[in-house]
Amino acid sequence: MKNSKQIWAPYHALLSQILNEGESRKDRTGTGTLSIFAPASLRFDLAHSFPAYIGRKIALNWALAEGLWFLKGCPDLWLKERGISIWDEWQDPDGKLGRIYGYQWRSWRGAGYEKPTDQIGDLLKTLAKNPYDRRTVVSAWQPAELHLMALPPCHYGFNAYISQPNTPNARLNLCVLIRSSDVVIGLPSNIANYAFITHALARHLGIAAGELVVSITGDAHIYNNLNAAARELLHRADLPPVSESLPQIHFNTDNTVFDAYDWQKDKKDFSVINYFPHPKMELEIAV
Repeated sequence: MKNSKQIWAPYHALLSQILNEGESRKDRTGTGTLSIFAPASLRFDLAHSFPAYIGRKIALNWALAEGLWFLKGCPDLWLKERGISIWDEWQDPDGKLGRIYGYQWRSWRGAGYEKPTDQIGDLLKTLAKNPYDRRTVVSAWQPAELHLMALPPCHYGFNAYISQPNTPNARLNLCVLIRSSDVVIGLPSNIANYAFITHALARHLGIAAGELVVSITGDAHIYNNLNAAARELLHRADLPPVSESLPQIHFNTDNTVFDAYDWQKDKKDFSVINYFPHPKMELEIAV
């Protein structure tokens, strides 16, 4: 079984590759980046542990809640009402974010359709009916509605795959596709987002979670103001782990229908235990 250093070695290799080989590029925020194109995918065995990054303390509870927000297609203010400010920098004066992520997942509007398409609902029906199906794709990239989004989706879609279907060893695997990734700040949170989503979908289907594959199909970058932070993360990667225990997800409810899950200060239907990261780092996100 892998230890924490082995689990995160590919991520640290990606940081090192960008620092050593990345080209200097301009970007939308004006900050500037070091960037590479379409690096090797990162793979996480969710049956072994929950991939909560240990090189620095991340806002893990917020990442879990954000994953539920995506999955349920909750209104924009759902996060705000729970004290979560992840999206504050991008919302309009009314607190709106437009038709991003969960809206597209749960209410895709296509030409000629009388009512919106629930991609998540259709995915679950397909996997339950035919676990060998190869058309199990959910997309957040709706070209006709990009202008209605506060930010075009960075993680723009995912594929699902059930290994060993119809056996006691059945596992749900997900591959998430990312067009643009802030590798220092954004990527660890996205990994936690989709690890939770994989577990929630698998639990809904009555099978176990398998592997999460994170594929950056486009621009993998480190912002220029985070180069020193990336080097510090590589230094920490060589230090002994804070604990040999590995993070694990725990569901605090017998309910397996994720649409009924909630996340509030006094009611968390899921949490991650055994999370012992290195200290928090003060990082400035580029907006």
